[in-house]
Amino acid sequence: MTDRFRTLLNKSSLFVFILPYMEQEALYNAIEANMTQGSWQNAACRVVLKSLRCPSDRNYNEQTVGHANNYPTNYCGSTGDYCCYETYNATWATESSYSRGAFQPNKYTTLSAISDGTSNTLLCSERCIGNPSNSIKGGVPESVSGAFPNSNYNACETNGFNPSACAGRLDSTRRTYTGKCYGPNGTETDLLPMGRWYHGGDLFSRTNTILPPNSPSGSSSSNSVSPMLLPPSSFHPGGVNVVRCDGSGGFINDTIGAGTLTGGAGGLCKRGGASNFGVWGAFGSRDGEEAGGL
Repeated sequence: MTDRFRTLLNKSSLFVFILPYMEQEALYNAIEANMTQGSWQNAACRVVLKSLRCPSDRNYNEQTVGHANNYPTNYCGSTGDYCCYETYNATWATESSYSRGAFQPNKYTTLSAISDGTSNTLLCSERCIGNPSNSIKGGVPESVSGAFPNSNYNACETNGFNPSACAGRLDSTRRTYTGKCYGPNGTETDLLPMGRWYHGGDLFSRTNTILPPNSPSGSSSSNSVSPMLLPPSSFHPGGVNVVRCDGSGGFINDTIGAGTLTGGAGGLCKRGGASNFGVWGAFGSRDGEEAGGL
């Protein structure tokens, strides 16, 4: 991997890399030419790509022209059955992850690394865009203190991790991300979910396979390292559309089995072996040695 490619990988979403295959090679070249900047600072990224929008999602209202969140997407890459998390620093070079999905922060995954089989592994899915009033499909827990034992990125491997506490605790009056949700500066309206197609951060271009589709989203804190539960979501009735690593598409129901989600040994993220999050977690992991597919 060249240093220039590594720099671009550290800052950009998966969509930047497929621009040449979307008849957007000129845009890719413009972004690559200025890749020493963070993607949110790169003026070349400020282009609306309607091909990255789902017609069913009408929840997003356009903001001021030029605003960083005025270039959203409805699609995101899977990090599998491990909690997404965000690390903000000058280069993102220190971000590490134990993602078992098709996508990993600051890394790339080869087809040979998908030992569970490309037809059995999730590549991408849908996720609804937040809007300037902060609402998002599926909602956000009123408090997530019961879901995460602490704000460290590997907290989801400890005995205190309890995804069901996130799934079952919603603000009864507003489905918003407020307080300590969605990681760093979570109360700022310029950090809208899926608001920047070009950005490589979890909030903007990643999902995980722990909570079932259209479940609430949440993170452990507003710390600079924040595990996140970011389930896929859509306005399609009953579930979400997905793409597998072999290129085939499909539809996943909200009722898909995701394990007990109650913490303890049955609700912990794993770095190896079969997923603790049922068939949904198995679909997200690329090398869990689980049999079967969806």
